Amino acid sequence: MAIKYAIGITINGNEVRAAFLSLVRGKAHIKALESATLDEPLERTQVEEKALPASLNDLENAFDIQEPDLKEETQDDLSGSVTQSNNVSKLYAIIDKFQVTKANVAVNSPHLTVKYDYLDADQTAADRKNKKRLKDRLDLWGSDEDGNLRQTRLITIHDKKTLKIDYEYHPPILDLIEEVNQFRSSNLNLVLMDTNELALIDLVKEIYKFNKDEITAIVHIEQDFSRVIFLKGPEIYHISPIVHKGSMSDDVLEVIYSRMIFAQDHFYIPEIHKILVAGHSSRLKAKHYFRQKFPSALTGYLNSKKIQSDLRFKDRGLLFSRYAVPIALAWKALLKPAYQSKDNLLPEYILDKQTLPKLAGHGYALLLLVALTAFTFTWALVAKNLEIKKVNANLTNMKQQLDNNKALTTQVRSFDDRIFELETKVALVDSFSSSYDETILFLLKLNKEINAAGDIWITELLKSGTKVSIRGAASKRERIPVLATALGSANLKKVTRSQFQGTRTFTFHMEKELVHGTETNGTGMLSTIDSLNGKARPDEE
Repeated sequence: MAIKYAIGITINGNEVRAAFLSLVRGKAHIKALESATLDEPLERTQVEEKALPASLNDLENAFDIQEPDLKEETQDDLSGSVTQSNNVSKLYAIIDKFQVTKANVAVNSPHLTVKYDYLDADQTAADRKNKKRLKDRLDLWGSDEDGNLRQTRLITIHDKKTLKIDYEYHPPILDLIEEVNQFRSSNLNLVLMDTNELALIDLVKEIYKFNKDEITAIVHIEQDFSRVIFLKGPEIYHISPIVHKGSMSDDVLEVIYSRMIFAQDHFYIPEIHKILVAGHSSRLKAKHYFRQKFPSALTGYLNSKKIQSDLRFKDRGLLFSRYAVPIALAWKALLKPAYQSKDNLLPEYILDKQTLPKLAGHGYALLLLVALTAFTFTWALVAKNLEIKKVNANLTNMKQQLDNNKALTTQVRSFDDRIFELETKVALVDSFSSSYDETILFLLKLNKEINAAGDIWITELLKSGTKVSIRGAASKRERIPVLATALGSANLKKVTRSQFQGTRTFTFHMEKELVHGTETNGTGMLSTIDSLNGKARPDEE
């Protein structure tokens, strides 16, 4: 029977938040939201265990430089043990409020240990090669510290780019969950570890609809850190570096706003259409702040009507946005394809435990049925093999006939290739001869107007039938429509801002239709092109 309950747990610093979701008729349902404060952050405890002074003390003791202070070491050990025990007790107190027999559990990867980078196709191949080489060396060395190594995960995003996620392979939160599970008769099924950002992205993609080119910014603010996530349509466009300021800082909104403006300018992010705020944003009235800074964008707290709730608060939008990450984790833990995907960051040995078969009475009955089915299919396979042998004999005869006709086929193909070559040359000659005068006149007109407009150069000029495609660049944007008007109202398709050798330029694409006029001169040239008649441009009259 599929598990119908899930718990999403996030630990950011020393703040713990948990969301308890149930599956009702195939839809997620929020049952409860809880939070607590640990005695100290888990990351700090881990750093202290690996601190340098401890190793120096051991070295001094090895050479009898000083005698170890057994009393102080014992007190430190007891202090660390008490802190760990208190953390376990507080996490257990939260989970124990969720009175269920068995539930899937999803946790977040520590935010301080997660790093994002962007690779192109060549970098991705090299990164995979280096990763495999490192793994082979570790397997050869047989290091006992393999479990503490960092890992990378690659996700394909927009424009054939790859998002590289660098994260801690076995963070301390996994050990904390394992200790709590001992007090719950091992009915907590740890199925997923994900980053705060990827969990938020998956939740937003589920509850909102996006246009293909629409830019959405997700502002995630916690107590001691913040991040901004940019989406283009439903896909990841850019994840900003971590901001080491959170809801406890007075100027965090100004810092986030400056990061958003910098990201737009540096990574060429178009105008933002929608801003969703999550985490502790409600404490800072972030919705009103960003609504003033981006008046053209739709701004609001992350919320969903698709995920039902037992919580009857007027400010459910504020509460939902604050617990958005644990809700997202619990929601993914309810969906089997979500936590069994390749994007799951849980260590392999934990994932292997989830796939171990557990057979009951009906399972053994099914196993017997599989054995009988295998015997039936084996018998049928023998009969099919006899038919295959007959088909193979016929196939051999057909191959011999094909070999006999191969020479004739080769000769026919050579004739076809020769015909195709001649047709291509005829088409090329026809293209040179058709509309020759009109093309010459248009080129003269184009050359004249480019010189008149100034600061414009052409990078590509293509003619297809009666249509001419022009691509180029200009140092000033206003010169482009002037050129389009001067060419007889050319159709301006696209104007894009770009950089060339450190200078801002504007690339453009326009098309001009060469239409035969009703009046022609003695040589049959187009009367609609007035470049040789000496007519002045409208701005020169």
